[in-house]
Amino acid sequence: MSRSRKEFPKAVKVATFKRCGGPDNPRCEECGQPLRPGRFQFDHIKADGFGGEPVSENCKVLCSGSRASCHSVKTEEEDKPRMRKADAQRDAHLGTTRKKAKIPQPPKAPKPPGKAPLPPRQLYEAAR
Repeated sequence: MSRSRKEFPKAVKVATFKRCGGPDNPRCEECGQPLRPGRFQFDHIKADGFGGEPVSENCKVLCSGSRASCHSVKTEEEDKPRMRKADAQRDAHLGTTRKKAKIPQPPKAPKPPGKAPLPPRQLYEAAR
C-alpha cells in the first residue's frame, strides 16, 4: 500500500522560482521575506498524500531553515495533522487498527471485618 512521493520536476522548480522573483529578488510566496540560498523549499499546496500533483500550479516557494519559517509552520500545523487523521480514518475503514486490549486486574482483597483503619500516626506508634 506504499507509494512513492512525487517530487517536483526541475522545469516546475525553475518556473516556480521565476514566479517568486527569480534569481535577482526571490521572496517567500507566503510571508514575502527575501529568500537566501539553501534556505527555501518547494512545497505542495495540496499535499502529495492527498493527490496533489507535481505541477507549478500546486507548487509554492516557502522560506525554511528555522522552526518559525513558513515551511515548518505549514508542515507542523497543517500537513502532519491532516495526514495523521487521514491515515487513522483509512486504517479504521480497512480494519487494520488494533483494538486496545484491556489488562485484566486482579480481584481486590476484601477488607477484614473489625476495627476501622488507624490514622497514620497511630499506625506508626502501634508498629513500635
